[in-house]
Amino acid sequence: PVLRGLVIAEDLTSTDEAPLGPDESLAIALEVMDRHGAQSWPIVEEGVLLGVVRRTDIYAILRKN
Repeated sequence: PVLRGLVIAEDLTSTDEAPLGPDESLAIALEVMDRHGAQSWPIVEEGVLLGVVRRTDIYAILRKN
């Protein structure tokens, strides 16, 4: 059956900026998320999704240091 009006993942993603690489700094990650009003951002290497960095994870790491 066709689901009309269904929101899919593509509708919620931004294609304005590329995903971050695994060697990107946390400061850059925060800058990218700030520009897009995002709480998380994908980490991709050679077209493979490695994970998603979340703003809350970055702040938790910074609080520990």
